Amino acid sequence: MAEHNGDGSASGMTQKWADSDIRDVLSESAKNIGAGSPTDAGRRWRLPTEREDPIVLAGGIPDMPTVPVADFQESILAVLAEETEDAMNYGGWLGFEGLRESVAKRQSEIEGIDVTPDHFIMHNGSSGALDNVCKAFINPGDVVIVERPSFSGTVRSMQGYMAEIVEVDIDKDGISVDDVRQALAEATAAGKTVKFVYTIADYHNPTGATMNLERRKALLELCGEYNVLVLEDAAYTELYFDGSPPPSLFAMGGGEGVLRMGSFSKIIATGLRSGWVEAAPRYT
Repeated sequence: MAEHNGDGSASGMTQKWADSDIRDVLSESAKNIGAGSPTDAGRRWRLPTEREDPIVLAGGIPDMPTVPVADFQESILAVLAEETEDAMNYGGWLGFEGLRESVAKRQSEIEGIDVTPDHFIMHNGSSGALDNVCKAFINPGDVVIVERPSFSGTVRSMQGYMAEIVEVDIDKDGISVDDVRQALAEATAAGKTVKFVYTIADYHNPTGATMNLERRKALLELCGEYNVLVLEDAAYTELYFDGSPPPSLFAMGGGEGVLRMGSFSKIIATGLRSGWVEAAPRYT
């Protein structure tokens, strides 16, 4: 019988677990993604500097003085007072209906395409949206084509679902459609299934590139030819100063062939954890 300490713990069993290797009980998918970095987890990361207030570009975190804290406080108190039951209950399978209606109205105006609440599923930020997209579409061994470089957190999530990541080049005008074509042809010839071409078309992380209109058209046509979905990450789309980027891939495709992920994290505050997938209703 195991020896018990005064606090009731079984010291022998405790030591056994303390000496064990966690990798022995991890899933294969967890082993596949690795530990990652602090910024993958959304943590603030400080440069090795003695400066009191360095400007750190490692994480996509909005400038705190610009966050409308007072407006949030006022709105939250008003909702709790006036819509108590709705605010304190589950929001439904696809997310709170009122929020989906508001997001649909907002995106219709921004993207210039008529979308309804049925086009949206709300998630725990765009990272939650990505996780559910991967869960719904990726089988072990499926190919996902991504830009090189790309946001490491997204790539790790896909690797967690045992996807094969194929990288293609990106330049100032966006993803190389010629490279995508070659990757699609090679995967098809090898009998592999390509599920997505993942792209950050607007203000790409980390290069800052924006895909031009010509390449957007070419990418949509190419993916349609191969029956491969485009996974459009629109987390940064509204962070422009002089002029808006070209139309979204989702809008250019008429709402077909594209899953678009959006979020309030980069334009308001990361702590909101409010994101969505925008897609044809049959996908939602």
